[in-house]
Amino acid sequence: MSAAPGEPDQRVYIIDTSSILEARRLLAQAPLTDLKRVYKALAGLVEQGVLRYPAEVYEELLRGHEMVGDGDDVPFEWAEQTRDKAVPEARIYDQVREVLAVAPMLIDVENTTGREEADPYVVGLAMAARDEGRRVVVVTEDRRDREFKTSVQSACGLMDIPAISMRVFLARARIWPRS
Repeated sequence: MSAAPGEPDQRVYIIDTSSILEARRLLAQAPLTDLKRVYKALAGLVEQGVLRYPAEVYEELLRGHEMVGDGDDVPFEWAEQTRDKAVPEARIYDQVREVLAVAPMLIDVENTTGREEADPYVVGLAMAARDEGRRVVVVTEDRRDREFKTSVQSACGLMDIPAISMRVFLARARIWPRS
């Protein structure tokens, strides 16, 4: 990630499930080798501690992978490979409660699956990182509010956390398109 000359970038990026999947969509017409190169670069950012996600994001990707079955599921493979480094061990329940107190409709009231949604945990993890003194940005494609569902981007706005798209993140990190 780029910083001012001579100054380290102290940002941490918290990535949402939607953005992990968006990389695959953005490169849908590209050769598989390009897609794998992008996810390898993202794995490098995880290794550096720059890119993180909550365990609930992994769980959403796992459920999607199980629904699709076998096949080349590069986003899930990436999450499988990176989760030990990307998912913090610290519990973020207090931050999630705070997020839901401000943005209660971040949880989809029409969701009848009974499965935990990652959205409040994405914003909660961003708050936890900010509480640690880090500059935080959330990477999400969830930007559209609906009648009974607040988007991740809006919840981030309510919590004073910047949010960007995967396209912007990949360009800022100089991962894609290639410069």
